[in-house]
Amino acid sequence: MEACDPCEANYCAYQIDGTLVSDFITPDFYDPEVTSSARYSFTGAVKKPRQILPGGYISWIDPQTSELKQVLWVDPSKKPTIRNLGPAPASLSLREFVENKTFILAYKKRAPPPKATVAARRQFQAALAKAAFTRAKHYV
Repeated sequence: MEACDPCEANYCAYQIDGTLVSDFITPDFYDPEVTSSARYSFTGAVKKPRQILPGGYISWIDPQTSELKQVLWVDPSKKPTIRNLGPAPASLSLREFVENKTFILAYKKRAPPPKATVAARRQFQAALAKAAFTRAKHYV
């Protein structure tokens, strides 16, 4: 299961302590029909079961052909596409196989995170490094 992929675009993300993290689907994502009380993703960006948002994708094995397939929506200005990735080789995990076939397509048109987010992340990393250094002095 790839819990972030259907809604992983930056516009669906949220911050935790200055770190931008991806939205993720909930078990309700796999419901057979829409339920008013369901929450399909953590932020609520996903509004119905099995909805793929612009910038996201989902992969599955077709039980009739045993081939790995994917709905991929990397360019929000275009419609999502269905791709046949073929039979997954036994030497790789399904995750590795999907990433090898998808990573470049999913990320090459993605907008970078906002400058404020990048700056906040750097500031947070600097504070963590300083705290680690201070803590390390107590062990020397």
